[in-house]
Amino acid sequence: MSIPVGLTLSFIQTAETRSAALVDPLLRASPIAKAVLIMLVIFSIYLSSIIISKLFWLRKAERETGGFLSRFAREGKLSAFYQAVDAYRSRLL
Repeated sequence: MSIPVGLTLSFIQTAETRSAALVDPLLRASPIAKAVLIMLVIFSIYLSSIIISKLFWLRKAERETGGFLSRFAREGKLSAFYQAVDAYRSRLL
């Protein structure tokens, strides 16, 4: 029974030393290094929000393009299509 307990304790200690190994250099870093890391985290979050907003914008544009193309396919005459397009004028990119 002592072997599994010792093995379990070695895994727990290894996990603790790994987390300490990651945090310890950050705690001992200079103020300039900490400031740079904080700026990197802030810019990373900012750029991620830009990417996510662009994805939402592209999905909306794809939906509107699909609606436009389906209406274009349904209309028989170009004049009828032109009148139907007036509804889309306010949402043009």
